[in-house]
Formats: sequence, structure tokens, C-alpha cells
Amino acid sequence: MQSRVQIVLPTHYPNPAPTKNSVFAGRRIKRRYPWFMPGELVIDPATSDLVFPSNTFVSALEYPMEITGFIPFLTTLDSAGDPQDDPGIGSLRNIYRYVLIQLKMIGGPPVYLTQAKQRLSSLVALGGDVPFDAPIYLENGQGFWVAADNQLSSAAAAGGVRLEMSFQGSYLEME
Repeated sequence: MQSRVQIVLPTHYPNPAPTKNSVFAGRRIKRRYPWFMPGELVIDPATSDLVFPSNTFVSALEYPMEITGFIPFLTTLDSAGDPQDDPGIGSLRNIYRYVLIQLKMIGGPPVYLTQAKQRLSSLVALGGDVPFDAPIYLENGQGFWVAADNQLSSAAAAGGVRLEMSFQGSYLEME
């Protein structure tokens, strides 16, 4: 049985995003409150198809969520598991070329958001985030399945890479 997170809406919230004529599931959206779903995964060198734990990116909120994208962050690790400054592959930006991910929505009919694994470098925008073309709406028990590959060798990152992802968006207060 999945536990549910009870959200108590604050009586005052710094700058909740007002809505105008926004509707979800036939109900008017009163306000949007910023919300993030973070997760972290250490991927050993030359490893394929490592999946985040199943509940990492699953909504347990009683309110629907509107997800607008995600922010990935990569860190190469040395043999002790500590962050390393220079993995020896040129700029740190190059790390994003060696990690591939695949995204799928879960909790309803499975829908792949990427048809095949894609390099993070091809997805990440200039600001470091990956915006979706249109918001994705999640209800309780729905979320994302994320699989990743690390193509870096142990010579470049003996301890692998740490992939940190945070899906970003809002939970919706409905009328």
C-alpha cells in the first residue's frame, strides 16, 4: 500500500502563481505552488540500463502536479566515491555527452517521453534545464521511470558518475 503525503496549504505563500482560466480535469486551477521531485543515482563506469528506484519520481500528493521539465546535474567520482575536479575528458560540459537517459511515464498507460536513449548533451538547454514542449500532468501514483547509461571508462571516472535529476513544476490548488 502506498503512503500518501498530506499537503496543508499555507494561508500565505510567497508569490503563488495565480492562474487565469486554467483548467485541469474539468476543474479550475486556483493557484500553482512550486514543486520539485529530486533523485540521485550513482552509475558505475561503462554501465547500461541502470534505473532510478521505482518511487523516486512518483507523486504521492493529494493534489495534481504540473511538470514543466527537469534539471540534470552530473558529477564524476574518483575511486573513493568523492567528486573529482578534472575527469580528463576536456571541459566538464563534455560529461553530458557520455551519459544517456530514457524517460517513460508510469502509473497509467506507459508512455515513453524519449523513443530511445538520448545523450543528456542533446537535451540540456543553455540554462542547464530540460524543458518539456507542453506540461505533463501527474496525479497520485503517477510519475516517471528513468533509465541511464554511463559510457565513461573507469580511467575517466573510476567511481562512475552521480546523476542528480529534479523534475520541476507545480502542484495545483483546485477550486
